[in-house]
Amino acid sequence: MNGVAQVGDTSAVVTLDEDGNVWYFWQTIGSSAPFSPNQVTRGQKFGSAPSVAGVGDQAVIAVVGPDQTLWVYQQPSSTIATGGSWTHRWGLGFDISQAPSIAQAGDFAVIAVVDDSGTLWSFQQDISTGVWKQQKVAGSAALQSPSVARVGDSAVIAAIDDQHNLLFYWQTIGTTTWSPGQLVDGPAKSGRSLAYPSVAQGGDASVVIAVDNTGSLWSYWQTIGSSAPFSSNPVLLTEPEGPFSTLPYPSIAQVGDSAVIAAANSNPDISLWFYWQANPAAQWIPEGVPSGTILASPSVAQVGNSSVITASDNNGDLSFFWQTIGTGGWTAEPVANSHELGG
Repeated sequence: MNGVAQVGDTSAVVTLDEDGNVWYFWQTIGSSAPFSPNQVTRGQKFGSAPSVAGVGDQAVIAVVGPDQTLWVYQQPSSTIATGGSWTHRWGLGFDISQAPSIAQAGDFAVIAVVDDSGTLWSFQQDISTGVWKQQKVAGSAALQSPSVARVGDSAVIAAIDDQHNLLFYWQTIGTTTWSPGQLVDGPAKSGRSLAYPSVAQGGDASVVIAVDNTGSLWSYWQTIGSSAPFSSNPVLLTEPEGPFSTLPYPSIAQVGDSAVIAAANSNPDISLWFYWQANPAAQWIPEGVPSGTILASPSVAQVGNSSVITASDNNGDLSFFWQTIGTGGWTAEPVANSHELGG
């Protein structure tokens, strides 16, 4: 899931309210004004957490629709502030219940989604033409929880199969063929059963994160262009660092030249954590993000010259945290409370 992204000169956050409506909140980078709300859908119950990306000059939102197909909403960032209309396309793919993931890769918007048979699909839109095309990535591994990103000159996808293995797929941008799934880790390799993957570029490598069956958070990296096995690097181990464990769903993004992670864990004092490293092989450095409440399902991105995180608390209130790259300390801002979202 990608709940936060840079779109034009704004921070953009997407979420669902309790009635299944999609909301888009935006704030000009560097502004201290509150986030402005924009209700994208009304009166139809959407079935998954939405995902957002800035693609060219547009905000692009991917979400599972009420008919269990993939719906996409788009609008130029310049017209959102003036009440412009969202264009939408539905009926992309069928029998979908899992949340999609979206990213820009070169001149394409790329969406990764899994249907109810476990088949992994990619939907791609050429920015210059606006035409969406469907590509089958993998169909025999009963996949789930896809995450997509641009890494170097490729679009890459991380996903989990029905045996709890973590698999990695890549495609050179602008081509139509996806690689076979590469085993990153799993029961057959290390004994770990994995879930909740997220993928990004970090330095000169693809970096994938996932949570194992003990609640430990792991990262895996592979130098761009290499066919060598992924190397593992622990982020948070339940032992010996326990007793706290990582909760669904951690998020990774490229910020500057490095990969950073936002993750929630079971620590009741500080539940939201930010991890960074100097390079993919280096130790992960943890930073607690003070929030005063228990947060879950974070999303992380670079916006302007800052690392930003969004997360929701148990009451459904949505918050935004930012930190200038290379500095310490976090600034918290409310995005929307549960009352505004129908809670």
